[in-house]
Amino acid sequence: MPAYRYDHGHFQIGRARVPYVVRRSVKRRRSIGLIIRDEEIIRIQAPLRTSFASIERLVRRHEEWINRRIADLRVKREHTEKRSYAEGEAVLFGGKSYALHLTTDKNRPQGCALGEDYLEINLHEPAASEEARREEARLEFTLWCKKEARRIFKERADHWAEQLGVSYRRLVVSNPLRHWGSCTARDDIRINWKLVLTAPALLDYVVVHELCHVAHKNHSPRFWCMVEAALPDAKARRKELHRLGPMLVV
Repeated sequence: MPAYRYDHGHFQIGRARVPYVVRRSVKRRRSIGLIIRDEEIIRIQAPLRTSFASIERLVRRHEEWINRRIADLRVKREHTEKRSYAEGEAVLFGGKSYALHLTTDKNRPQGCALGEDYLEINLHEPAASEEARREEARLEFTLWCKKEARRIFKERADHWAEQLGVSYRRLVVSNPLRHWGSCTARDDIRINWKLVLTAPALLDYVVVHELCHVAHKNHSPRFWCMVEAALPDAKARRKELHRLGPMLVV
């Protein structure tokens, strides 16, 4: 008897034909697992003798989740592609989308200005090439975001430190590869500057999380009680940040 058996095909999910791959295994005793990764294929793991009817029933019960998962993956892919910094392109700041407006005017300050529904980037000189213009606009946007992050993060950290009854030594706006924030043994709070792109509620979750580490240098029940006392919906905010995190790119 082979250790694995594979089947593939398509399920009709609403109006879409979604490809699937079934991997039946002698090592999988009872449960049927379902996952969808970036390639938008339903990958199913099942015990070797599982009937296709059982697999299809599971898929039908999870149609709503499958649609939502595929939609989220498409949004993620759209937002994680490198920005082109073209006129009218949507850019994210503070959890809102703004239309990019590019100007070249040496008589006005170089940099970014936020309007009601647009973000303007003014450059003093025409760029030597389209690629150079794009990179110069990206640099200006990045520098402006970091400057705004230092101001906004300090306001939120001071607000929540008072609410929580803790004191931190200093706030550092950083750019770590894997973490949104951290709290050192000396109570220095580090927050990833890219959080300035997301909604204030998600920024506040990270700020509160790290400030609670001033009191509890671990993830003990007392730590989580402190977080959830300040933010009763902390779990929902953490889940949303995990979902949106890959989209916070410049």
